[in-house]
Amino acid sequence: FVSKIKKEGVKTTMSKPSNVDAQRIIAVLDEAIGRLSSLSRITPELLQMVNENDEALIDVDPRILGLLQSHYDIETKFRQENIGPDDRILELGDPYLAPDADKNALNFSKSIRTVCRNLVADERSVLQIQGCVNDRRSPDVLQFVDTMNQLKGLFLKKLTTALDEENSREKQIE
Repeated sequence: FVSKIKKEGVKTTMSKPSNVDAQRIIAVLDEAIGRLSSLSRITPELLQMVNENDEALIDVDPRILGLLQSHYDIETKFRQENIGPDDRILELGDPYLAPDADKNALNFSKSIRTVCRNLVADERSVLQIQGCVNDRRSPDVLQFVDTMNQLKGLFLKKLTTALDEENSREKQIE
């Protein structure tokens, strides 16, 4: 294959992605950031409020509350069966794990995706939840969201900078 390229005189230089490719990359990053932002709102305090049927959540869409209650139940079961004696999540295959631990991990993962997808689609409920928990969010997830936003900015800069301009900058630095 390589010899065929050389014989036909095809250049093997990198080119800037097309505008459509750049838009796809940015759209994927935007979606990931949106989901992470939604995930940051699912705090233990919120899940406890849902489990206790706190009246502060009365205006939140009952479907979202049902999803959060289901997620709370799945997370509780996951923590009971997948957390080891040192309070760390056990790897699948660990001797301390319950027999159906892989099923619990899969259900937990599906539950997180379902809740995130529905929160991203329902801004009204997100705003109501935000008001109920005084916008307390997971600081670790917020830091990750910030890092993803920085990554998006870097990608945007790289995708919109012409390859020739980038190469000339690198030569000037050398």
